[in-house]
Amino acid sequence: MTIRISGMSSGMDIDQLVADLMKAERIPLTKKTQKKTTTQYKMDLYRDVNAKLMALRDNINKMRFSADFSGVKATSSNENAVKVSGSNPGKVTTTIEVKNLATQATKKSTQTITNGSGLDLSKSLESNAGSFQSAPTLDPSSGASSLAMSINGVEITYSKDDTLQSIINKINQSSAGVALSYDSAADQFVFLSRETGKTAKIDAQDTEGNFLAAIKMDNNVSEGKDAKVVINGIESDRSSNSFTQDGVTYSLLQQTSSAVTITNNSDTDAVINKIKEFVGIYNEAMTLIQKLTDEKIARGYDPLTSDQKKEMSEDDIKKWEVMAKRGLLRNDSLLEPFARTMRSFLSQAIPVDGTTKISPMDIGLGTTAYAGNAKDFAASGGKIVLDEAKLRKAIEANPNQVETMFTLASSTGGEEGLFQKMYKQLNATIGEITKKSGSIGGSYNDISSELGKQSSKMELEIKRLEEKLLKKEDNYYKQFAAMEKAMAYSNSQLNFLMQNMG
Repeated sequence: MTIRISGMSSGMDIDQLVADLMKAERIPLTKKTQKKTTTQYKMDLYRDVNAKLMALRDNINKMRFSADFSGVKATSSNENAVKVSGSNPGKVTTTIEVKNLATQATKKSTQTITNGSGLDLSKSLESNAGSFQSAPTLDPSSGASSLAMSINGVEITYSKDDTLQSIINKINQSSAGVALSYDSAADQFVFLSRETGKTAKIDAQDTEGNFLAAIKMDNNVSEGKDAKVVINGIESDRSSNSFTQDGVTYSLLQQTSSAVTITNNSDTDAVINKIKEFVGIYNEAMTLIQKLTDEKIARGYDPLTSDQKKEMSEDDIKKWEVMAKRGLLRNDSLLEPFARTMRSFLSQAIPVDGTTKISPMDIGLGTTAYAGNAKDFAASGGKIVLDEAKLRKAIEANPNQVETMFTLASSTGGEEGLFQKMYKQLNATIGEITKKSGSIGGSYNDISSELGKQSSKMELEIKRLEEKLLKKEDNYYKQFAAMEKAMAYSNSQLNFLMQNMG
C-alpha cells in the first residue's frame, strides 16, 4: 500500500484535488459498469420468464398424449365386497369373484394360562410366576447367558426381570414378522403374522427356558392362506387381499356369491382439475410476459454505483433496482411474438373427427373481454378465463372430442392438438431465450449466450479502464509531487537569501 504525504510545501489538499480530478476521469468507467449491470438485469428478466415457461412446458408435457390427459376412474358394483381405486386407461370393464380371502397365520394358546388370577403385563416375569399354571423358567441353564426363544428363525432373548409387556414388545418389534398379544378375558396369548398368504407363517420354539410352553403354545407351525379370485373368468391366487392389476388396485373385503363388476369410466373432475392446473401455470407465465413487454422505462434510474449504494438503505436499494429494471424488455422481439402465437392457439379450430372442428374457446377456454378500461385489458389480455361449467358440459357430452382437441392429431385433418402446438412453441422459445440470456443459474459471463458474451466483453473493458485510471491517478500524484519538490526548493532558496541579507 502506497503512503503519500502531500501538501507540505504548497499547503494544498493534494488527495482531494486528485480525487476531484479523477471523478471526471471515472465517468466512462461508471457508464460502462452501469451498462454491464443493465445487461445482467436483462439476463435476469429473461431467465425469470424462462423459468415460468419451463414450468408450463413440464405441465403440458404430462398431458399432451391421450393416455396422460384422460381422467378415468374405476368403480365397483359392490363396494362391501371389493373396493377399487386407480383406473384402467383403456376404460376396460372387468368382473371379479372372490372365492376366498387371504388370511394371516395365527397361533394361540391351547388353553388358559393362569390359575384364574390373570397376568399383570406391567410386572416382571418373576413377579407373575405364581400366576402361571405351568411355572416359567426364571434362570438360564449353566453356560447360557439368557433365556431365549426362536420365532421364524429370529432369536429373542429375555430375563426374569423383564416385564411381560417388554417381552411382548421385543417379539413385536423384531424382524420375525409377527405380533403377540394377551387376551385377558380369554386368558390366552395370540400370535398373528403381519403378512397374509401361504408364505406367512408362525414357527415359535423355546431355545432356552420355557416361556412359550408357559403360555401354552405348541410346537406346530401355523401358515396363512392365499386369496382365491376369478378375474374375467380366470382363477388365480393372491398372497394379499390388496393387489393391483392393469392400473386398478383391488381391496378384497369379503367372499362373493356372484361376480362384481369393475367399470372404468371418464372422470370429469380429474380432467377439469388437470386443465385448471394448466390454466393457472399458463396465466402466471403470460402475466409476467405481458407485464415485461408493456411496462415503460423509468427514466433517471440508472444502475447504482458502489459509492451510491453505501449511502442508501437495503430497502431503498431494492426499490431503486426494481425501477432500474422497468421497461428493459418492452416490446421485446422474442416475447411479444411468442405471446401472440400462444393466444392465437386458443381460437384455432381443430378437427376432432371426420366432420367436427372445435376450438379451446368453444369448450370454455376464453380470454379476457374488453370492458372499457384499456389499462386493465392490457394487463390481463393474455390470460385464459376458464368457464368451468362450459368445460364440464363439453366433457360430459363428448369426452373423446375434448381429449382429441387437447392432445393427439386428428386422423382426418392431421392437425395437432392444443397441447402439442403449445409444447412445440414453448420448446422453440425456451431455446431462443437460453441462447439470448444463458441457462437459469448460469454465469453472467457465459459467452455461449448473446448477452453473456456482451457482459464478458464489457468486463474485460472495465478491467482495462480501471488499469488506465490507476496509472492516471499515479501520474497526477507524480505531477503534484514534482510541484511540491519545486516549491520546497524555491522556499529553501528564499529562506537562505533572507537570512544572508539579514
